[in-house]
Amino acid sequence: MKYIIAGGGTGGHLVPALNLADEIMRQDKNAEILFISDRERMGKKMIENKGYNVRAIDVYPLYREFRLRTLKSFLKLFLAAGQSISIIKRYKPDVALGTGGYVSGPVVLFSAIMGTPSVIQEQNSIPGLTTKLLSLWAKEIYMNYPGAKMPLCAKRKIKVTGNPINFEKSGTSKGTILKELGFDESKFVLLLTGGSQGASSLNIALFKLLEKGLLDKNIQIIWQTGKNDFSKYNKIIDELDYKMHIFPFSDKMDRLYSVTDLIVCRAGALTLSEVSAWGLPAVIIPYPHATGNHQYWNARYYVEKTGTLLLTNNELNDKLLFEAINTLYKDDQRRLKISDAMKRLSLPEAKTTIAKRIIRLAKTDYNG
Repeated sequence: MKYIIAGGGTGGHLVPALNLADEIMRQDKNAEILFISDRERMGKKMIENKGYNVRAIDVYPLYREFRLRTLKSFLKLFLAAGQSISIIKRYKPDVALGTGGYVSGPVVLFSAIMGTPSVIQEQNSIPGLTTKLLSLWAKEIYMNYPGAKMPLCAKRKIKVTGNPINFEKSGTSKGTILKELGFDESKFVLLLTGGSQGASSLNIALFKLLEKGLLDKNIQIIWQTGKNDFSKYNKIIDELDYKMHIFPFSDKMDRLYSVTDLIVCRAGALTLSEVSAWGLPAVIIPYPHATGNHQYWNARYYVEKTGTLLLTNNELNDKLLFEAINTLYKDDQRRLKISDAMKRLSLPEAKTTIAKRIIRLAKTDYNG
């Protein structure tokens, strides 16, 4: 079977695409996969590093308000449409998958128009404009959040599957990982992560409360700063009287989740799906500039269902962050209840479920 996968613009759209590609290859040994991306180097490189073939098209995001570059985006859309049609004609896919973002728009649309079964995987609680438009043509729509606002005609196509995260336990014991970090097995572990790029406002608030010595000294801290802030904070952590592991980025977050008692994080859809799968109590601080404020609504879903804590970025400071962390640190029973509720919300088999449905769709169409 042949599969075209289009998604990108941000890692939040590309990572699910790569996870699903890996799972399709695992389930369908004869699978051929072609990725379509924009010409942004990082995304194209991520795909190539995983060993997949990739073709780039000239497409730019469409802005909701009119700007000069909106006109440029519309002009590029016509070019991207022609490029997409050409690729689809030559490749002849059995299924087209879009994981959101502007790259998936022309690929999924013209695949559907040309008779190829097309599906969408939407990560967020507030679907993007591309997803809403493509839902009119898609055969199936895979979502994480029940009740996400979609066009009425698309409701019957929605399958609440969860987000396709990699939820595989590392096989390394908690004690071994803590020893590698230089941590004490008997002490509490706090993880702060702002996502792959880091989050400066989270880093500033954490540094200030550590500088003031507000947190209990028995708390051990795993701090993912992001590349841009790493050198700044790495130079001064020796001045802080805490046991700490600081790093810019890790592709082995599963190891860190497995030893974490409490996480401070953004509200990216994949991050929250991972936090839920691992059953982590959390202080969630949504990124305030996400399209449609979708990170806030992602966070609200988990807060309402589990009782975990939410801070807005506008109110964030060292005092409020300390109070939120301390509230959960001091209350073992509350953390346990949140952890159990997080696990109940989780759909850790999403990757397997979605890939199975995509393969079935490809074979059904192939067999007529």
